Formats: sequence, structure tokens, C-alpha cells
Amino acid sequence: MSCNPFSPQSSIWTKDYRRRNIAVADKGNPNVQYKAINNGGKECNLFRVDGGLIEAGNKCDFLLLVCRTKAKGDKGKAKFIELKGTDLDHAALQIKTSITQLEGTLIDDYEIFARIVLNKSPTPEHWGTEYKRLLKRLKGNVIHKSRQFEESI
Repeated sequence: MSCNPFSPQSSIWTKDYRRRNIAVADKGNPNVQYKAINNGGKECNLFRVDGGLIEAGNKCDFLLLVCRTKAKGDKGKAKFIELKGTDLDHAALQIKTSITQLEGTLIDDYEIFARIVLNKSPTPEHWGTEYKRLLKRLKGNVIHKSRQFEESI
């Protein structure tokens, strides 16, 4: 498949790469979930990062690739997803470390985004250093929400 910069067996999916609804939930807390709505029928691929693409160290939960289209200059989108209890700073560290560990692969051809879903989100005055560093590194392409995160891709 064209939207897999890793080994063929690394994808969670084996078919249907144009799914309309893409959802992942936290194992320990199924109320914490990320959902992507794919109304345009874009080709996508989903990977488990923790225990999949990366075995050791800090790593996020999932990577959703929204594949490149034939439009000139379209890089595609790589959305690193972390589903967490309450520690926004640790979630940011896990995403930042995952991005660093996957640098140098074909992932470099994608625009990078971070998506963090927490059981409870802190207010801006409680954002930690790691979260602020991730915001700066990704030029603001970071969003965190409480419990349910839904977006169109």
C-alpha cells in the first residue's frame, strides 16, 4: 500500500484504507477516545506505536497517516495520538520521543501533528515544559482535549 512507510505487517488494518470513521480508545479507560471523520474518502493508515512501531522507551499510542494526494505540494498528514489519564506533560514527552525515533523514515514526507486525549485536561497556566516544547517544535500543530476528541481529516 502506498500509505505505509514501514513494513507491510506494521499496519493495524489489512484492508479498507478509506474508512469513514476511524476511532481508537484507551485500554484502561474506554471513555477516553480519538475519532477521525473521513468524509472525503481519503486513503489513511493506522499504526500502533506503543508495542508496534516502537518497542522500548517513551512512545505514544497510535499514528494515523492521512496519505498524500496527487495535489501539488501535498505532504500528507501524520497524526501522533496519545490517550492518557491526566498527565499532559508526559503525553507530550511520549509524542515528542515517538516523532524523534521515527525521524529518518518516510514519515519525514508528512506534516506532523499531535493529538492528546486526556481524562481531564489542565488549564493553560498548568501546561508543563514538555507540552510547551512540543507546541514549539510542531509550530502549534498540537491539540489536546478531554475525554472525546473528534475531528475531520
